[in-house]
Amino acid sequence: MDPHKAPPRALDRAGGVDSTPSAAYHQLEPTTFIPVRVDAARSLIPVHLEDNAMPSHINRAEAIGVASAAVGILVAFLPWYAYSAGTSHVSVNAFRASVLGDLFFVAIAAVVLLLLIGRGFVDDVVTPYIPESAAYATASAVAMGSVLIQLILARATGRSLGIGIFLAVIAAAGLCTAAVLRRLHPDRRRLVREGLSQEGLITP
Repeated sequence: MDPHKAPPRALDRAGGVDSTPSAAYHQLEPTTFIPVRVDAARSLIPVHLEDNAMPSHINRAEAIGVASAAVGILVAFLPWYAYSAGTSHVSVNAFRASVLGDLFFVAIAAVVLLLLIGRGFVDDVVTPYIPESAAYATASAVAMGSVLIQLILARATGRSLGIGIFLAVIAAAGLCTAAVLRRLHPDRRRLVREGLSQEGLITP
């Protein structure tokens, strides 16, 4: 009789489970470790993708764009120029200057919208129709062109220029600088988003 072989009654008491020393090497037991590996892989993948998709840092172009847009919104309410009408002195801001002042504010608002889209705070309604970099450059150029034309017209008509219009020129120049930096150093997130939008994987 083999000393390592359990008697039939021992197997019956164990419920039919092999309790011999060789049972540790049963072919079914190692499979209990597989669900642990699968669960760990599933729990790690979403975290890794989330960290790469939305980094918290702000690059140089975004920082200049945010600062310039903030200044542009502020200076729209400051005096751009002033003139005398009879015995009164009239001070004019961007909204009362002409349609150029309104155009400047709309361009600044468009830049703010693009910045919010770039950070993921607003749904992308731009890249399905026009590349985000081209839209940003267009808005910056419109802001600069409108304020420069308004500056020339105010100076030509003998108006007294205010601090608001000079700060508007600085804000528009900052937006143009940010647009150039975006061209020279494109953001990987923006390139991926534009590529997915062109392939139809992202809809507005």
